[in-house]
Amino acid sequence: MSKNFFLSIGILLFIWWFFDLILKLRFYQEYDFLWFCSISLLVLSLGFILKSPALMISFLSVALIAQIDWTLDFFSYILFSKALTGNASYVFDYGHTPLEFFNSLRHLFMIPLTLLGLKYIKKTSKKSWFVTLVFITILGIASFVLGMPEENLNCVFKPCWPIPFSMPPFLNFIATLIFFILVSVFFLNFLINKFLEKVHKERKYKKIFNKIIIVFFVIAVSGVFLGSLVYIRIPHYICKNQKGEIFCEGAYSYGKDVEVSYHIKSDEKKNCRIELYSQERVLAKENISIEKGTTKGYIIIPIPKKNTDIYLKANCSKNI
Repeated sequence: MSKNFFLSIGILLFIWWFFDLILKLRFYQEYDFLWFCSISLLVLSLGFILKSPALMISFLSVALIAQIDWTLDFFSYILFSKALTGNASYVFDYGHTPLEFFNSLRHLFMIPLTLLGLKYIKKTSKKSWFVTLVFITILGIASFVLGMPEENLNCVFKPCWPIPFSMPPFLNFIATLIFFILVSVFFLNFLINKFLEKVHKERKYKKIFNKIIIVFFVIAVSGVFLGSLVYIRIPHYICKNQKGEIFCEGAYSYGKDVEVSYHIKSDEKKNCRIELYSQERVLAKENISIEKGTTKGYIIIPIPKKNTDIYLKANCSKNI
């Protein structure tokens, strides 16, 4: 395969990463660009541009856990209207905008594109385990230090999968790090490299690999088509407060209602009256006390019957 193929895919992934970065900085917290599915776009773009099997295998060894879990949850919601782990159901929440929906579809394409790249690069990597180790460690530490427990960035504060017991955040961080080091660094890196060696030497394994790639691309395309059909049927709240003193983070299913999460910034302690309203009327209001810095809050409103623009307003005072 020509260099233009790898360069073209690399540039495409870099553009998608930059789009995702702008989206994160505009609509979310500054540290949200550290999500594995976001930072991996940059890793993969460099992997294709540099034709680096180490970067591709490093991503794949983590993605086979994280991204397949996301994909299974995505299809579970599409086909059965029921989430398995809840890690992908946010895509169909009442506040997820069309731009965010499109951006979320990157989860479906990163693995098949990586497999396609590894097919044509025709190389393995003896140092991919070390790249994975460094990547996981830096990403895990950055997520724990910079993230908020409520966001559970990269599952470092609490498990992203149902388990029969709970752990303190720091213990969960250590357990998550150890799990990915054992499974991704030592097991999946070895398994992927051994399989690729056979693919490059034996025709039988090359045919198997081609079928695996086709299956992943069929899953991706099917996910885009079916997911779009489900998404356009759901009415959405479109929050107009994206940055400033108070801004929306998202609108999520909350039983028979919708929970709107927001962040409010202040340089001192204050008492605030928060109002959430549409063009027609006030939908909800509450009184809260906020701390210096950024405070996260929630307001419960009814499920929308149609696409509705909503706005947040905060009236704050130092006095009680």
